[in-house]
Amino acid sequence: MSEEKRRKIQNFISVISLILVGVIALFLLIASRNQKLTGTVFNVIIIAFLVFYWILLDIVEPILLKQFENFTKERKTAYVKYIATDAVGYAGIAIFICLLGNSSSNKGLIGAVIYVVCICLKRKFKEEFLGIPSSQEKAENRTETEEKNKKE
Repeated sequence: MSEEKRRKIQNFISVISLILVGVIALFLLIASRNQKLTGTVFNVIIIAFLVFYWILLDIVEPILLKQFENFTKERKTAYVKYIATDAVGYAGIAIFICLLGNSSSNKGLIGAVIYVVCICLKRKFKEEFLGIPSSQEKAENRTETEEKNKKE
């Protein structure tokens, strides 16, 4: 796939995701002002949004970008870890949003912490899935190259 086509697909997915975020932000604003919206309906809408967002970014985007070509066992394992970690992170955000304002305790913050931890792990697994060398592997390769150059 050409770089231009890849960029167009990524821009298209970005626009869709920004529109989704804008719609859900508007919904949250309206819901916070409207006392008629029950907690259950609010929670279901938030969870549905997060599931759709997860599917868009973790399943649809890789399919459109043809990232499943040359799918080795290691890449498959990394992909499963990547989407599972991202799903757990989105569940953490759902917990945070759904418990926000429901009680006087800070139990919702646990969801935010889960999300932050999952962001770090997700990045690592995504790099493995895409075959991008980690920063540690880059440093090791640089060191090996420098050692070879010194020997010569």
